[in-house]
Amino acid sequence: MNRRTALALALAAALLAGCARSPRLPSQAEFSNLAPLIKAFDATPKRASLVSVPGAGGAPALRLAITQLGAGDRHHLIVMVHGLMADQSTWRFLAGGLASDQQLLLIDLPGCGESDKPDPDKVGDRFYRPDALARCVMQALQQSLPDYPADVRVTLVGHSLGGAVVLHMLCDQALRHDFPDLAARFDRAVLMAPADAEPMSPDPVLGQIEGLTTFEVELGDLLGVLRWRVLAAVGGRGPKPTTNREDVERLVQILRDPERLRAAQAMLRQSVPNVHQRPDWSAIEAIAADYTRNSVPCLLLWGERDPRLPVAIGYKLLAQVPHSRLRVVLGAGHFLPSEQPELVIGLIRAWARDAAQDAPAVQEIDPRKHPGAS
Repeated sequence: MNRRTALALALAAALLAGCARSPRLPSQAEFSNLAPLIKAFDATPKRASLVSVPGAGGAPALRLAITQLGAGDRHHLIVMVHGLMADQSTWRFLAGGLASDQQLLLIDLPGCGESDKPDPDKVGDRFYRPDALARCVMQALQQSLPDYPADVRVTLVGHSLGGAVVLHMLCDQALRHDFPDLAARFDRAVLMAPADAEPMSPDPVLGQIEGLTTFEVELGDLLGVLRWRVLAAVGGRGPKPTTNREDVERLVQILRDPERLRAAQAMLRQSVPNVHQRPDWSAIEAIAADYTRNSVPCLLLWGERDPRLPVAIGYKLLAQVPHSRLRVVLGAGHFLPSEQPELVIGLIRAWARDAAQDAPAVQEIDPRKHPGAS
């Protein structure tokens, strides 16, 4: 029996066992806390564009998708960078709450959303590394800032892999050398469970994604189990109370798109410096050394029950990154932008307004007691 036949039989057995009978998922509009945020986001005027940036290491130029929105002071800009298997839509709830009094710029990383998606086999094994992604974002920002006043200040916001990208933007000495004027504009950062450069215990879900083939996706889709598998990956044994239909459908569409799937797999392989699939400790230690050069007030936000990037990483980064503060959201998981949007909106707004360096280094936040955290 060949591998494809075995896989087909296994998926068929799963289907017959009832795995495809996933529960009905509510739409984001059915959540009392999400509905007004998405309504505000949809009603906010937006300016979407594609910015061309030069390719690194001989790769061809590529276009990054950016969206500008908001009605706040144009002397201050919040730039938001999403994580793995995601795009600008990660920020729709937060942007819906912030756009009334903040200027926002949302960006699709290379390989994601509406940005170009170079084939990993053609651009090499460094293109989708966090530092290379950071360079692309800084190139796009450099071209976008002329739309704002000359003295504009920038707060960087990142989630998961996007948090690692932001850390490189703040700390990578090569990037700061190549973009000195832009780096001087960075005055705050809010990082939600940023991925770390050091290897950690393999995540079984991410491991499955990294080895997934187009054939397996097509077969799972044909048998009707693809959406169920995505739901299981997002919600564990069952959907979380905050799991909405739109987020699950977005992940399904990414898996169905061979270009986006290959880009996500490359990001996974290249997220930790490695040589022949072994950690490159010299490169990892160099990144950690760069962390110590951070000069920007940095708020680390972590879900207490994050299964993908445990909160222990937050305490580690707190010790490594100067001028940082850690806030642990009790009961929350990895997807803070959708799990606790009002809480995160309040924290971002307060941090962008006045990064309190005299605040406690570590603080636990109970969403039930601090629904707005303002």
